[in-house]
Amino acid sequence: MGIHTTYVGHVTIEPRLSVREVAIVRDLNQTRRWDAPGGALRVAPYPVDDEPPRAGLDARNRPAPGAPGLWCPWTACDRGHCLHWDGREKPYDGAAWLRWTIDTLLRPGADVTGSAFAREHGLTCDHTLDGMIVGERADTMTLFVFGVADNEVRTAVLLPGVPEVQEWPPR
Repeated sequence: MGIHTTYVGHVTIEPRLSVREVAIVRDLNQTRRWDAPGGALRVAPYPVDDEPPRAGLDARNRPAPGAPGLWCPWTACDRGHCLHWDGREKPYDGAAWLRWTIDTLLRPGADVTGSAFAREHGLTCDHTLDGMIVGERADTMTLFVFGVADNEVRTAVLLPGVPEVQEWPPR
């Protein structure tokens, strides 16, 4: 059980991501960020089929240290010029994941800058992101925005929700 949120919009990336950078952003999006060896930057050999060998449920359901949650809802477009919602059910921590993706992988001075991980995956850490993503929570109909300007993520509520709405349409 969880709360579904729908997102529209995108964040542009300048300069656009290389083919290798698109691949790593997508691999990180498709791999569960659970508390496994390798931490938040671990990429499974077959990301969609990432099953932990002999790991307990506690580890599988605990986010990796440094990760905002278990699944990153943001992925890169084919051409590498934007990030957008992957369309999966019940995305959590959208703003935190957007900040994590920018601060850890993409912006100048990102956390991985100069690391073996960056070299292995061709991360240049020289991108500027700008754009807007609007979200709506299904349970309360709260409408909110993530604005990104020069790699900084800001959030605002556009229309407060209605907590007593439990079903749609109301009777």
